[in-house]
Amino acid sequence: MDRKNSTCLSTYIESNTLWEAVFKKSYRVIAVKILFPDRITEISTRVEILEDNRTVSNCENHPRITDIRRNSQLFICPHGVIGNTIRIMPVRTQTSSETEHFEICEVYVFIQWNQACLRPDLPYMATGVKIINPPKFVYECKEDYELVGDNTVYCQEDGTWTQTSFKCQRRTDCGKLPEVANGVIISNSTTINSTAWLKCNEGFRPLSDHLTYCLPTGMWTSLSFSCELIKCDQSPVIPHGSAELPNGFTYGSKMHITCDQGYMAVEPEFRECHKNGSWGNLNICTPTDDEKKSYFTPGATCSHYTTGQRRGRAQKVNSSLQARTLDS
Repeated sequence: MDRKNSTCLSTYIESNTLWEAVFKKSYRVIAVKILFPDRITEISTRVEILEDNRTVSNCENHPRITDIRRNSQLFICPHGVIGNTIRIMPVRTQTSSETEHFEICEVYVFIQWNQACLRPDLPYMATGVKIINPPKFVYECKEDYELVGDNTVYCQEDGTWTQTSFKCQRRTDCGKLPEVANGVIISNSTTINSTAWLKCNEGFRPLSDHLTYCLPTGMWTSLSFSCELIKCDQSPVIPHGSAELPNGFTYGSKMHITCDQGYMAVEPEFRECHKNGSWGNLNICTPTDDEKKSYFTPGATCSHYTTGQRRGRAQKVNSSLQARTLDS
């Protein structure tokens, strides 16, 4: 504006109507005062503070103050807002018309005198985020790089940033491997291209991945390690027999097999839960000699049929077999 209250600027009120005051650098804005012509009494106004075209805050609208010469409207920015652009926009109401003008005569911006800090220089392979309240800048490293040193600088009253030794360097290490319950991760190194593997304690086995590799990105391919307790079938099926599990069904537990009547065990009757979660061979019950003898009844008659070749009918042939026991 021209610092003359007698001259005003106007424009039609449309959906994107606004006035902007852009500063060469950022300041902490604490209030904005707008002077309107005497005839402007109905238009509501909104004021925004922007930093690099990004809205930082809206300043609160205080009741319009009217003096003898001009109507004025005061906007207070809570706690002060750092920005480099003041945006002034009319707020349309139901009584507004498309031909209505938005006219202002003067804009006063009240700032806190200590200077705002501009965006700091970025080290090699670094990026970052500027935080407004409190004013600080947080550095970050790009992919495949890791940060070294303090990655945060703070804005000082003279408009300069605090010093830091921050830098980004290419990753050479994937970092410490995690601790695993009931197991341990073994690795000779954690540098790029290293390999690590999971070794579970006795009685446990890997639940999922058990190998991981250190990639050039400085990341392990997997860190989802866990060891689960080895368990065997708690209800094993014993052909012609039954099982007792006196001390459970986990790794190292014993199982006692009892064969049904007429059957006997041809292998030791005790089985152990192995590290692969198996009881081993359970088909150890075979018929006793008495059971084998009962397969045949002395003096039994065997009947069978043959097919007649001439008339195509079945002929019954009876024959008597002298059944003998297996031990005769």
